[in-house]
Amino acid sequence: MIAQHYSDPIELNNMGVRHIEENDKTSACDLLSTAVKLILKADSTGSSSTERNSPVKCNHFEWSNATNNSFPEKPCEVAVEQYVFSRGMYVYCQRSKMRHQSFNLSSDAKAAIAYNAGLAYHLLAIEKSDSILLRKASHMYRFSQSILRKANKSGSYSKLCFNYFFHVSILNNLGQISYDLVDYSASTQYFGKLKLNLKHLIAKSMSAELSSRKWDAFNQNDLRGMISNTVIDIPTTAPCA
Repeated sequence: MIAQHYSDPIELNNMGVRHIEENDKTSACDLLSTAVKLILKADSTGSSSTERNSPVKCNHFEWSNATNNSFPEKPCEVAVEQYVFSRGMYVYCQRSKMRHQSFNLSSDAKAAIAYNAGLAYHLLAIEKSDSILLRKASHMYRFSQSILRKANKSGSYSKLCFNYFFHVSILNNLGQISYDLVDYSASTQYFGKLKLNLKHLIAKSMSAELSSRKWDAFNQNDLRGMISNTVIDIPTTAPCA
């Protein structure tokens, strides 16, 4: 196992995202799940208040280049199972002489790592048609959401959400997983929230605020694919056995 030789969650994260880009999903799962375990272990054992109040500054995030192989020309031309947002999130932090310690990573960095672990499980689940892996992916996506939600309640500003609309990709993929697991009620809720966020995102992308600077969120292919998931009529009941 490659991951056992590393103790830096940021390094593990970025290696895992590179493996996603290279379509090596198994190695990506190994690396990213180890990064999540490091975070959970440190959070469970605790650390001093000084360490917790001085998180490592992550000054840059970047979506990976990996994208879906196909995307709809028009939203109505795709079935709901055809689009999964498949780009990972690189995390770049200021380096020091000391290795990163997971207890003092920012909430955004932790959320990105959890999301990437979910994405690796999600893509491997699709490849293997494995519902257990789908549930692991869902757990990691929701863990990422919970990190951001907790940080928001404490008044922290999320660069991931406000600059990259990171939460939108999670809504898309949770809606997709819920659909695949025949939880149509949850899928409807996730895709409903996705639709509202996409409307806001598209309106904001046309505003003077964003037209004057580099756009850090999604490209047109990303938007087209996610929009396709919001126009599908989702069944209200599971199919008969």
